Amino acid sequence: TFYRWSPSKSSKMRGRLLSLVVCVALASDAAASECKTGYYCPTGTSSNQILCSSGSYCPPGSTSQNLCPSGSFCSYPAKITNCTPSQYCPSGSTAPLKCPVGSFCPDVTSIKLCVTPNYCPAGSTKENPCPAGYYCSSPASRLRCNYTQICPIGTTAPSPCPPGFFCREGSYKVPCDSPNYCPPGSTGQRKCPAGFFCPNTSTAILCVSGSYCPWGTTAAAPCPGGSFCASPSVKRSCNNTQVCLPGTTAAAPCPAGFFCANSTVKVECPAGRYCPAGSRKAFWCPAGSFCATPTTKEACAAGSYCPAGSTAQAPCPAGSFCATPATKAACAACPAGSTAPVAACPCGSFCAPGGPR
Repeated sequence: TFYRWSPSKSSKMRGRLLSLVVCVALASDAAASECKTGYYCPTGTSSNQILCSSGSYCPPGSTSQNLCPSGSFCSYPAKITNCTPSQYCPSGSTAPLKCPVGSFCPDVTSIKLCVTPNYCPAGSTKENPCPAGYYCSSPASRLRCNYTQICPIGTTAPSPCPPGFFCREGSYKVPCDSPNYCPPGSTGQRKCPAGFFCPNTSTAILCVSGSYCPWGTTAAAPCPGGSFCASPSVKRSCNNTQVCLPGTTAAAPCPAGFFCANSTVKVECPAGRYCPAGSRKAFWCPAGSFCATPTTKEACAAGSYCPAGSTAQAPCPAGSFCATPATKAACAACPAGSTAPVAACPCGSFCAPGGPR
């Protein structure tokens, strides 16, 4: 601004005008020499401005460039922005860094490595134990356990669910209840399988031949009488002509020489009885036959006499005649003057009544 000087003005006014002119001139010189934002001027004047490098902070009037301070980032040289938790900003940052996986950042200026068995995903501000249901082979890795494994808090490697327990969702184990059975890796309780017996909740033992072990068996037992068990897991009933003693693996007919009133017991035939295979009772040896043993039956010869229950054939007794081996009748007296077979007493002989000549 220019003012015209006039001699008519008072000296006081002239002094004020001169002061104003000097101040305006000095302000113009200062503005012209100040270093601009984003630049620094080593000589202190704007005549030698140098562009600030990335990661530096240069406010107006800077004579040197300064690294963006730790805990902050400088997206351009004229602005400082504070980092937020879970971020990491070392000195000279142009953008915030997320705390990397496998590390944790307790504050925005420091970074620390996680130690096993902890797990630190990206952005962690503290160490955390590997959670239940997962395993962390390193602080940067977290994998889910499968349903046959157990992974409590802080697990670095999965383990099979132990015998006698079952594991839900891989995070905790639950004891089996008897008579259930839980082999290693169980995800639930199950009955002791057919054909086995389980003396405890962690052990299944194969049943031996001749025993019967249905589902849920805690102790092996013989196949019951009256039944047969082709395998330890299957039981079938014997029929009326068979005998099945305890521990039988196959049904068999009641053996010859015995009779089986039921399918659980066999009884030896007494003498004079006949018991072929499959007998439910002892039969009398029939008349006209003889049974030397309970398993044999033979016809008596002609002239023999074999009543029911005979164990041997015998000759028809004197004074009787046996039309068949099964029958015996007393001989009738011959008429006077006759002999048997009936005929006239021959000349020169004497025949007593009913007697020989």
